Amino acid sequence: MRIPHELEDELSDEASLIARLRKTNYDFARLASRYEKSIATSIASNLKRNRPHTLQSKNSRSSV
Repeated sequence: MRIPHELEDELSDEASLIARLRKTNYDFARLASRYEKSIATSIASNLKRNRPHTLQSKNSRSSV
């Protein structure tokens, strides 16, 4: 499963506008980068949080 975490992925209809704004507008580029980093961090955090539970449930099933 691929989770979109870049603006171009989430707003594919506006990908060319986003690319142009990244090149021409420093503030937009900075905010877009910050947004994407926060999304990636959130995804990684959720994966870490869910992974121990998954491993624990697999181990408990194997001991049954």
